[in-house]
Amino acid sequence: MTDTWWLNPCKAIDASAYEQALARQQQLTKPAGSLGQLEALAVQLAGLQGQVKPSVDWLWIAIFAGDHGVVAEGVSAFPQEVTGQMLHNFVTGGAAISVLARQLDAQLEVVDLGTVTPSLSLPGVRHLNIGAGTANFVKGPAMTGAQGRLALQAGRDSVLRARESGAQLFVGGEMGIGNTTAASALACALLDCQVTELTGPGTGLNAQGVSHKVAVIERALALHAAQRGDALHTLCNLGGFEIAALVGAYLACAQEGIVVLVDGVYLHRRGTGRHALEPGVPRMAAVRPPRRRAWPSPCLAEPRCTTVVGTRPAPGRGQWRGVGGAIAAPGLCAARADGDVCRSGRGRPSGMTLHLDLLRHGETELGGGLRGSLDDALTAKGWEQMRAAVAAQGPWDRLISSPLQRCARFADELGARLNVPVSLEKDLQELHFGAWEGQSAAALMETDAEGLGRFWADPYSFTPPQGEPVSAFSLRVWRRPAPA
Repeated sequence: MTDTWWLNPCKAIDASAYEQALARQQQLTKPAGSLGQLEALAVQLAGLQGQVKPSVDWLWIAIFAGDHGVVAEGVSAFPQEVTGQMLHNFVTGGAAISVLARQLDAQLEVVDLGTVTPSLSLPGVRHLNIGAGTANFVKGPAMTGAQGRLALQAGRDSVLRARESGAQLFVGGEMGIGNTTAASALACALLDCQVTELTGPGTGLNAQGVSHKVAVIERALALHAAQRGDALHTLCNLGGFEIAALVGAYLACAQEGIVVLVDGVYLHRRGTGRHALEPGVPRMAAVRPPRRRAWPSPCLAEPRCTTVVGTRPAPGRGQWRGVGGAIAAPGLCAARADGDVCRSGRGRPSGMTLHLDLLRHGETELGGGLRGSLDDALTAKGWEQMRAAVAAQGPWDRLISSPLQRCARFADELGARLNVPVSLEKDLQELHFGAWEGQSAAALMETDAEGLGRFWADPYSFTPPQGEPVSAFSLRVWRRPAPA
């Protein structure tokens, strides 16, 4: 291993396997193109793996965690202690990604690169202790060069363990309070974008909080402007331990020929970082689940990738910690299997297909507060966000909405414009937060820090005072009768 292993060439696409897989699609007992994107994915996988009939049966999910010094600037609605709490939740099986990993029979690895929680030692977590979180990047580099290289190596090491286990598909996830600030700063530096283009509310900032976050990132970009032409220095200046680990993981996957599922915009920003370090990486054609967002992102166009058929709620306001990739994994399995199904004549579609898009409301009058059942309206910016989110989507035959005005009014406007029916379903209302409704996370940290920490760590085992259990919420949404 050299000190610049990330500059090693990526594994080339197998042109012969790609062409043979493409030709095979024309021989199967189905109308040409009838399976849409699944066919393109099957061919793409063949080229990536170098075999006409690719396989993605063994999935490796790696969650990287690290704290961020920039949190000292007030860019997050949650305290850094939550990072450590979520690590515990990952390995005890309470997190969404833990549940999905079990359902997919996937290997879940959790790597703690460095958190602020003192003496954190959890069975089932790889604690690397690169540092007690990164430094505040508005005052200096987030990482030293040595720390950055250690984090890159940590990502590579996870991929090498995945390879040794026989994994055919890699999903990277992350956890770290304050990491959307670092991700936006890094993407802006590498793509030369305006900060406002790539900065959102994270886990629940209001409009004022987002404006402050933008100002913090702009200060950091100005401080480190002299080194923006150097990808590695930029990663160390503005990134985080878990960001660098994901960059290292993606680079290693490209070098080892392991297919990657890139989960949404946040991880695309890491993908942008690994593309800057090694321009050959996009040839590995990482794939991502689709996501409706309230603001456009240049990250989705750099580098290019293929979108996996799937469903994701949005516009997103927090990180999914690998959940989107895990949800999309069955789409790849279907792509891999489509040739065998069509050849045998089994599992032929009936001719009816349901395509479901989930759209989360935009900014509301309560901003980053816990709205729950409170019936607050969209702000002018919220209307703009939702109109932008659906501008290039559809068409739809029906709209189904929560009756709360922040959703229902937009559904009525969209339904009238598209001339499609709108159904208002009370069971689609958000979780009732009880005594917490209308309060911000910062306010709850003053009045009920213990309860908020428990709810954040495992929402299924803790219910807010006078609130609705998450299990009951899930049940009412799941059992909601279909509209006529």
